[in-house]
Amino acid sequence: MKVKIITYVCLAGFTIFSLGCGRITKGEKSGIQGMYEKAKKDIMTAESVANISRKNELLKTAEAQLNEADALRKKDKFAMNEIDAGYAYLFFVSGDYGQAKKFADKNKDQNDPFVVVLNQRIALKEKGKENARTAVDILQPVVNGNPRMAMAHLTLGDSHFLLGNFQEAQKHYTEVLKIGEALQVQAADRLEVLDQIRRTGIDTSKVQNIIFSISVQRDEVADLLQRVFKADQYLKFGKAGEAAFKDISGSLYADSVRSLKGKGFFTYITGENFEPYKPVTRGEIAKIIEDFVVLKTGNIALRTKYANDAKSSIKGIDVKTQYYNAMKVAVDAKAILVPLDGSINPLEPISGLETIETFGRIIK
Repeated sequence: MKVKIITYVCLAGFTIFSLGCGRITKGEKSGIQGMYEKAKKDIMTAESVANISRKNELLKTAEAQLNEADALRKKDKFAMNEIDAGYAYLFFVSGDYGQAKKFADKNKDQNDPFVVVLNQRIALKEKGKENARTAVDILQPVVNGNPRMAMAHLTLGDSHFLLGNFQEAQKHYTEVLKIGEALQVQAADRLEVLDQIRRTGIDTSKVQNIIFSISVQRDEVADLLQRVFKADQYLKFGKAGEAAFKDISGSLYADSVRSLKGKGFFTYITGENFEPYKPVTRGEIAKIIEDFVVLKTGNIALRTKYANDAKSSIKGIDVKTQYYNAMKVAVDAKAILVPLDGSINPLEPISGLETIETFGRIIK
């Protein structure tokens, strides 16, 4: 009898153990959730960081965390939708809006407030003012139901900004500051831009896609040059027939990149790849300005005008760096202004507003 009882107990235990196999435990679930939350926090911090190295470091860490969480999810067949939303956010902050949309669509819960907001952020990047009214209608209920959701307020503020409702935009940006998450850095920057718009009268209708960017991308700069400033109209010595870059098909601004490349811009980029989502530095902006001045005047000698300088007249830029000559040309043309301390960091990313002002000084 004892043998039978022991056998039944063992069999029952085996059955319970078997039922547990392939099923994620509470601890594993919290582990996956924890990795996702850490990744999301790192991505949010990266979104507000101006330093390129630090931003890339945060995004790389977040990607590793998402990959680990995703591997556990697949291993245990656990349907955790948030991981797809995490990847969508990662690609959004990286500047690849096509991939961001792809992963956002994979999220099974399309009513998740985070996914709803993220989809509207992507749409605003892709369509601008055309989507702003729809975004307001969608986001207002999200804000009403989630009054402490900083990203919802930030995106609703951006939507009002695109519609020209600056007072409403200011209200939501101020609310982000009160909430106090990492996005408050962006909210403060937006409030500063609003103040500058009031003082300088910038026409926001043409530059809505980058005016709030703390670090503009290569393809965004190309679009600004081609579509807004129509730089090609000022060129007298363009280089027709320049080979196109091979990695721009996924960019929203591929046509602008292709057009300017064909005219002789982006000489500082070697090889076949443009890296459209890469942040642009002050040094690269100087190189683009050098391209513009040379193509406008036909004076090729400008590219080596300061090649023999023994000492740099600009703090932070060594005469041997690849950006020195271009920076001097840009300063001579009064496109780039030297700060009072006389120092310029060529590796520092440049904001959307500053890029607009820089091109505005030279392309008239």
